[in-house]
Amino acid sequence: MLTLDNERVDEEGVLGESVVTFPAILGATSYKVKVTPQIGDTEEFVITENFVEIDDRFSVNVDYTIEITPLGDASNTISAGSTTINLRRLGTIGEAEISNNIMTIDGIAQASKYAIILVSQTDKKYIVNETTSVDLAEQIPAYGTFKIFVRPIGQVTENITMANGTLFDTELTITKIVNPEVSAVNND
Repeated sequence: MLTLDNERVDEEGVLGESVVTFPAILGATSYKVKVTPQIGDTEEFVITENFVEIDDRFSVNVDYTIEITPLGDASNTISAGSTTINLRRLGTIGEAEISNNIMTIDGIAQASKYAIILVSQTDKKYIVNETTSVDLAEQIPAYGTFKIFVRPIGQVTENITMANGTLFDTELTITKIVNPEVSAVNND
């Protein structure tokens, strides 16, 4: 059984591209992946892992069928057949704006939530938000200036299988400044 995983995080703990996963097949040494329509100039390729990353090779808003066939290394190995999954990769948000510390983004109908990534020179904060607005003042982890990126997260239900959208650079920044500290009171 093939499963679309929209919750995979990268090595920095940030929600990344979606992956189609499947259990390892006993006796299989690799897997043939057939993607219809083809991605780029490639229709079929072979992998050794038990996942396929839905990355920039997949165009947005295109319906894909991914077929996985286990392969063995011996001439007497017979494949039991293949399994397929149908999916569509979300696009990206259109715009984002900040007003009074509230960031509002143009939502996407099939997005279940949004990954918001705040990046400074020294810190990275990752937020998952289920609405199209977020109070950034409550979310910023430290003082400094942060660039803001947003990735729509796809819905996976019985009727719809949407892979995560592309990462969007909002070209917005927000700065959290240090509160002044009172060291002494002068009553003169």
